Amino acid sequence: MEHQQQNNLSSLSGLTLDEREAVFEFVKRLRALFGPSIQEIILFGSKARGQSGGNSDIDILIVLDKISIQIKKAISELAAEQNIKHNVLISTIRYDTATWGNPAIQASPFGQAVKHEGIWL
Repeated sequence: MEHQQQNNLSSLSGLTLDEREAVFEFVKRLRALFGPSIQEIILFGSKARGQSGGNSDIDILIVLDKISIQIKKAISELAAEQNIKHNVLISTIRYDTATWGNPAIQASPFGQAVKHEGIWL
């Protein structure tokens, strides 16, 4: 998937300081836990666009080689830890590479929105 990649968490102007810290820690822990099986981590939605309101969540798409119930549970637990620690709301969507790479997913409104507004972490 072609995209405009941004790798600098300090460029996340749509996030508060607490949200940036939560995202940084979340991404760091994801990479430590899943390593090279992570293909992409993308911030998307209102926070990525800089159009969030007071109750907006932090939408993060995670693409891994494979997804299992255990992986979904581990990701949810990591997000919950950051949510509690930083008083934020990280919401995740998880895909395996085959599903995320499916042309129908890429052409969907969701896939197009992620491609055009997403911030790669």
